[in-house]
Amino acid sequence: MPDHSTATPLQQVSLSRLMRVAALIALTVTGPVIFLPAVAALLLSDTGDPWHWIVIGIPLAVWLVGLTPALASQRARVQTSAGLLLIVAALAVPSLPWIPVTISGFAVIVGAVFTLSTRSVIIVIALASAVSITYTVTRDSPFAYAGSTWWAVIGAALINVAAGGGLLIAWRSWQHQVAQAEREYDEVNRATEERRRDEARSSATAAATRRIHETALNTLTALSMGVSDDRDDAARAACRHDLEQAAMGLDLMPDSRVSMILTEASRVVERVTVTSTVSAADDVLVPASIANPLRDAVVEALRNVARHSGVDEARISVVTDAVITIEVVDDGVGLAEGAIERFGLRNTIRSTLAAIGGSATAQRRPGGGTSVILTAPRESTRPRQHLGLRTLRIVDSSPWARIGLMGTSVYMLALLAPVATSLGSPLVSALVSALVIGYVAALAALAVGWQRIPRGLLTVVCLTLLIATFLITASGGLTCTNSWATLVLLTGMTGGAALLPLLALTGWLTRGAAVLAVAASSVTVILATPAECRELLWLQWGVTTAYLAAFALGLTWVEEVFERQRDAAQARWLEVLEAEAAAEARRAATSTWGELSPQALDLLEGIADGSVDLRSPDVSARAAAEADALRTALGLSPAPGQAVAALARRLVR
Repeated sequence: MPDHSTATPLQQVSLSRLMRVAALIALTVTGPVIFLPAVAALLLSDTGDPWHWIVIGIPLAVWLVGLTPALASQRARVQTSAGLLLIVAALAVPSLPWIPVTISGFAVIVGAVFTLSTRSVIIVIALASAVSITYTVTRDSPFAYAGSTWWAVIGAALINVAAGGGLLIAWRSWQHQVAQAEREYDEVNRATEERRRDEARSSATAAATRRIHETALNTLTALSMGVSDDRDDAARAACRHDLEQAAMGLDLMPDSRVSMILTEASRVVERVTVTSTVSAADDVLVPASIANPLRDAVVEALRNVARHSGVDEARISVVTDAVITIEVVDDGVGLAEGAIERFGLRNTIRSTLAAIGGSATAQRRPGGGTSVILTAPRESTRPRQHLGLRTLRIVDSSPWARIGLMGTSVYMLALLAPVATSLGSPLVSALVSALVIGYVAALAALAVGWQRIPRGLLTVVCLTLLIATFLITASGGLTCTNSWATLVLLTGMTGGAALLPLLALTGWLTRGAAVLAVAASSVTVILATPAECRELLWLQWGVTTAYLAAFALGLTWVEEVFERQRDAAQARWLEVLEAEAAAEARRAATSTWGELSPQALDLLEGIADGSVDLRSPDVSARAAAEADALRTALGLSPAPGQAVAALARRLVR
């Protein structure tokens, strides 16, 4: 299994893998359908011959052996071979009671379709069809197909070739669509991952560049123009501020609690004594993408206290609810009228917080002093992108799969004429013919116009026509003579022919209700048949109902399990991706601040601590040279004073 810390969601939870599990479940379900009719035939027979039990028991034992862990890799081949062995034994041992080989053979085909290669499935279809046709021709069936063996042969061939082949087309189409969708989904995830990193790098680089431009670059440019005698203190204060900003840019915080953010901000501005109040409930963990801008904003607020308030003390309080609110209060002289925008808020605090979805306001306090209120979100404001590969979207993109599911309808249409004729009443015959044709036409419209029609409405129409067909047939006075027609209806109208409407529905409740409605309506034709000829009808009803229920439950299980696991995996992946993006942003910010050369930092530090004389003739030249180099390194356009910078470089050299 891939490492969940780096693997994309579909590498963690594969729809292909879930479909393979569902296929093995389908193979297991076919086992009872294959063997129960044979066992029931022996139990109902009068022979009691032990040899018959041996003939049936050997294939059954082989099928059960296929469930052992030792044969897990060969399970599909072993169990398919066991099913084929059973129907061949039924053909080869004439003394066996009559067994519905066509039903068992089709179950073998269904299991093979979901678990074997296409070539192997075609071989299984050919073998099962050949055995079914031969068995139909050579053995007397309790069901006579309209008095003609040819109708029985056609039915045996079509149910295997048309329905089995159609199911094969549908399954292979789904597998192809799933594989393609997973590749595309993984590519989108990878592209998303790279885009997040690119965005993080770009955003962090832009923020750091903007901050360097507002601080060190502007200061160096101003120094290159010379400093008047009355501005020495301001120049040294500006250099100290720039060094603080550079230190913060090179020393970014990881995910931190609010109390740690305040501690770091207080450490940077040592000239102000800070008293902070943070309750345990308000001391929340903040991601690095918010912690660093919030710390920078608090630092700037404290620097303004040091520069403008006339006091060296500040109080900080924190309230955390939907957002984090930090209030920095001092008891100084307060803001002068119209000085709010000059209070370090326009380009520093406000731009810093606005970039993460926060805000900053400053106001005079009634009793004197200033209050600066900073707000920031508790988590990243980036929307949690949901890359929703859903199983039904795969089906939507697969018209061949939908057409393949209509294979059983071909069987029904081929046998419609003898079925309708055998029902006796002309009115019932005409109604059943119209309903069957209408049902198949509705299925065809649903398959072809899947995306362009009101799918829910057409699905209801399909199920209504299906139920009406059984109810009308049951009202026509069924007898043992035409009970074969009932068998054809049970086979051709339910089972594979009802899969497409189930596919159009969603969820356990609606699909379960559809299966119950089809099962209940089809029971009516069995109950309308004389009791002495219901055995095979009940068997076919059980097979088709189990087939429908297994498909509905299996499809819903795959959808819900996959989507639940995928969403959980995607949530983990997005968390990892956010962390990687944050790390990328930290690296980009640190790298950008690293463009501030040691020579520039030495110059700023010398001016800040007074070791460099602002009256020295080379200060302007050094500042101009460093400003020019920094502007080039950051990719900024040349400043209007480029000629001055060029002259300064020549002077330095």
